[in-house]
Amino acid sequence: KKLKGKNKELLIIKDANHVDLYDNAEKIPFDKIATFFKENL
Repeated sequence: KKLKGKNKELLIIKDANHVDLYDNAEKIPFDKIATFFKENL
């Protein structure tokens, strides 16, 4: 399914799945997410 809108970015985290990110904050690239939000919100 394609994402709609111009402000989008696919972020793939190596060796992690959706559930891993709930319990392993070390894998979450907060800096990349924060930059995206600052630029697009």
